[in-house]
Amino acid sequence: MTGRQYLYIVILVFAVTAVISLIWYKFKGKSAFLVFGTLSAFFLRLNYVIYTPHWIRQHDVIGFGNEEGQAAYIEWFLHERRLPDFDPVTRWGFFQPPLHHIISAVFIGIQTFFGKNYNAACENVQYLTLFYSMCILFFAYLIFKEAGLEGNTLITAFLLCAFHPGFILFSGSINNDCLCELLMVMSLYFALRWYRKSTILNIIPIALCIGLSMAAKLSGCLAAAPVAFLFIVKWIDGKREGFFRYLWQYLIFALICIPPAVFYPVRNLIRFGTPLNYTPEVGEPVGSNPLLFRFFDIRTDTPFVSLISNGQAYDEFNIPLAMLKTSLFGDCYLAEEHIKMIPFAWAALILGAVLALIAVFATIYVTVKALRKKENVIETVFWFLSWLTPVVFLINFSIQAPYFSSQDFRYIQYVIVIEALFLGLFSKGNKKKEAACFCLTLLFSAASSAVYILLGKP
Repeated sequence: MTGRQYLYIVILVFAVTAVISLIWYKFKGKSAFLVFGTLSAFFLRLNYVIYTPHWIRQHDVIGFGNEEGQAAYIEWFLHERRLPDFDPVTRWGFFQPPLHHIISAVFIGIQTFFGKNYNAACENVQYLTLFYSMCILFFAYLIFKEAGLEGNTLITAFLLCAFHPGFILFSGSINNDCLCELLMVMSLYFALRWYRKSTILNIIPIALCIGLSMAAKLSGCLAAAPVAFLFIVKWIDGKREGFFRYLWQYLIFALICIPPAVFYPVRNLIRFGTPLNYTPEVGEPVGSNPLLFRFFDIRTDTPFVSLISNGQAYDEFNIPLAMLKTSLFGDCYLAEEHIKMIPFAWAALILGAVLALIAVFATIYVTVKALRKKENVIETVFWFLSWLTPVVFLINFSIQAPYFSSQDFRYIQYVIVIEALFLGLFSKGNKKKEAACFCLTLLFSAASSAVYILLGKP
């Protein structure tokens, strides 16, 4: 396929999507934007998966047919059908909790059972992460609806999640990040539902989601802090008559959540002496830079991360800037693959920075306003903690483990859902704010889409 043919196909797909949206608009009004956003998000992710081999732009994967890496970890479960019988830290990638790798192994096994070529079946693991990525968008929409967003504010929040490049990258990344973050987003949604109707049946999904998120990756525990806040509030509000009723629910929660969450690290601690919080030191060291520079030195001559290995003068060390860049483009120098994307990448970086600053301001503003006016305080603080906990975690991780890879936003990519929510809450009811946030999001979405469409151009 020539580059021109590729672009024609992409344009045709988006044209069809636009027509479907216009037809929907005829009957459902502003819902057309949601239809367009959903279909466009799917096509962007699917397009990315199709042109991206499973070993390109990955983290700790290496590739199938190797002895180490998360792809080899998947193959271990496919062929051995048991947990590793050796210290997992001795083989790269095997220290990770195994849920995603087991699911992937089963997925490959099902395909080969029905006659699929083995290499093609391995490549198709990306369709699992594509599914996870779209599910994040679905639960983001449910969260926005539950939180009271509607009209333009709902559309703005939804489009930010639909077109954010981090979720496009997730769709083709066959490591365990995407599944873990999907389960964290789900746990936040179900926690809100439980808070509004606190029954045993409603607490079970929270326990499953947090437990399974940690069975996919230990950073799934980040969702536990805001959920614990709701638990404590309910317990206090229940007073004497509700003490044992909620205690019984929390015991059920613990019985469901804890075993899958801690089984693998505890097993490795007992059998091999592996520390519970084991994290290998990887990536370019950046700790020699003064701490002040790691927050306020914002020089950059590329929209992508600066790495000596990519020909730049230094390794990216500014924590907020590294978080922004990796959230948009990962840790790769994408210009090597298509030089014409650079203007769009700069646009995505600048617009992304503006939106990030507005979203952070909106998060603090909406929270302070709720506390001052004593309106919807508990739910607002819950969402604030859902944002603050992972951000503080990543900043602290970047300082305590001063390597470039420690600054990667993929560890907390689900925070985009929370920032989109606060952006919607901030602009809700103010026509000028709604219009400004919508226009910024639309421009950002267009720039991001252009980058990842051109990235696949032959």
